[in-house]
Amino acid sequence: MNLESDKKLIVNDAAKSFCITESIAVVPATDIMAMIQTSRNYQQQLARIQTNPTWVDQTIERVKGAMIVFIVFFRMYKA
Repeated sequence: MNLESDKKLIVNDAAKSFCITESIAVVPATDIMAMIQTSRNYQQQLARIQTNPTWVDQTIERVKGAMIVFIVFFRMYKA
């Protein structure tokens, strides 16, 4: 037998001794760490997307200000 099949037998024997009935997957620690890092990066990117940069907030305020000036001017012109 080779090392990989020996590992699988050990995991299988451990699962039987603990009365585990679900399927078991053996994943190398480096793969788990890579998955965790990928998940963290994804969460950080989502946080950046959901947070408005200051220039967006400033632009919104300028548009609001311009609309107020336009409405006031329009009402004065109409009257």
